[in-house]
This record gives sequence, structure tokens and C-alpha cells, in this order.
Amino acid sequence: MKQNIKNWLSAAAEALLILLILYVVCFPAKVDGSSMEPGIFDGDTLCISRLAAWMGWYDTGDIITFTKEVDGESIDMVKRVIALEGDTVGIENGVVTVNGKELEEPYAAGETEGIVWMTVPVGEVFVMGDNRSCSTDSRFFGTIRADDVQGKVIFRLLPLSRWGLLEEKAALD
Repeated sequence: MKQNIKNWLSAAAEALLILLILYVVCFPAKVDGSSMEPGIFDGDTLCISRLAAWMGWYDTGDIITFTKEVDGESIDMVKRVIALEGDTVGIENGVVTVNGKELEEPYAAGETEGIVWMTVPVGEVFVMGDNRSCSTDSRFFGTIRADDVQGKVIFRLLPLSRWGLLEEKAALD
């Protein structure tokens, strides 16, 4: 009887550890919307690392998840980091610049509308969706606090036909 209880407690502890690791390292999140197409589609399930967000292990070009209040409603979002604190972002005539250099964005689709000239405040990031013509992002709601970043997208879990890493990064000329 004692051995059964010990085995059960050991199995429960192992299951709890596995769940904790999954919650922190590879938390599944389903995409709702088309703002990240053509790289990430509506309905895709992504693996996000909460640990990477907590530790600040993301950079320009990485895809992150966060919650933002838009028109009084909290919305979970997936966007690409375009600029970090202290960077100067310029958007005009469909061209995105960071610190005066044009951003090469092979992942971007659609027309990049809007006019933006700003320096990203300390402790914040500037984000944009890859599908520029239908993305509500920092061009419209401003920067987001780094503390509000919930996770960094590591790879796509589903559909299995597109399973794999998401590594496309932005490049400055």
C-alpha cells in the first residue's frame, strides 16, 4: 500500500513538472485572424515560450504574443517586433525604416499604410502584422509595454502540413 502511494505521488509530481515545463516553454496558442498572413494563418496553432517573454529573449523580427486593449476590448494578438526601446521608427509612402535604415521585409504582404515618426519609449516595443493591409498594430494603437509581452512564438504546431520553426527575420539595409 505504501509503495502504491509512493508510486502515485511520484507519477503526479512528474506530470506536474511536465505541465509546468509545457506552460513555460511551449504553450499552445491558436491564431484568430489573418494579420500575420502569409506566414501564419487563421486557425494555426503556435508554440509560444512564456519564458522567452519573461526573460526578454526576443528581438527585432521575432513574433510575439500579447494582450492589448483596443476600443475598450482586451484582444490577444500575434505580431512581429519591428523596433525596440530607443529605436526610431519611420513609416511613410509604404516604406518602414528603423534608425534611418530601410527595413527589408520578405515576410510582409499588402500595402504598409500610415505615417509614423517616433522613438520607441523605454520599456516598450513597436509591433506590426505581416499582412499590412488588414493588421491593427502599433501604427494604430501605439507601442506596447515589454511587460505586456506574453510569449515569443517558437514554431507552428498545427496544421501538421506546415509544422516547423518560424525564423524569417527582418533585415536592415
